[in-house]
Amino acid sequence: MPCEAFIEIEGELVTNVAADTPYANEANVRVGFVNNGIMALFESARYLIDGKEIESIDREVDVATTIIGLARYSDDYTRSAGPSMMFAKDNSNPPDNLQYMKVLTPQVTLVADQQEAANPERRARPGAAFGIRGGVNGNFNLGFATRKGALQGQRRQFSCAIPLHHIFGFC
Repeated sequence: MPCEAFIEIEGELVTNVAADTPYANEANVRVGFVNNGIMALFESARYLIDGKEIESIDREVDVATTIIGLARYSDDYTRSAGPSMMFAKDNSNPPDNLQYMKVLTPQVTLVADQQEAANPERRARPGAAFGIRGGVNGNFNLGFATRKGALQGQRRQFSCAIPLHHIFGFC
């Protein structure tokens, strides 16, 4: 049944194909797929039965399927089944996958009593030491973090299952 069929795609991301050099697998490296980026690998898509064309997308398969996906899938879908096909909606413009960030702040020595505060040499002022303050990253993009998390191992391998109903409307 076409509605239950899918295309499986496996691969890995490399920086230099000729040298077979993988991307570094570090938390701060912003390498991942754009939403529905797997579909950008295809120039066109055609569904044929006995040589007869049933449906086709002649160009820009990624744009067509992204529009279909944005209209069809809820946010819950993009958090459950969507990541298996590299479809997870972005919720922020920059591709930032770190939800929490550490900020270095200068430590300030607070003066406890009023008389010491009046003395110019003992007023509260930034010291040379720094403290670490944590906080929520306002640029955190759950969609990008989800897609980046699908890249496994040092060689940044991925495996996707794209259902035919994501590509073709008749399914």
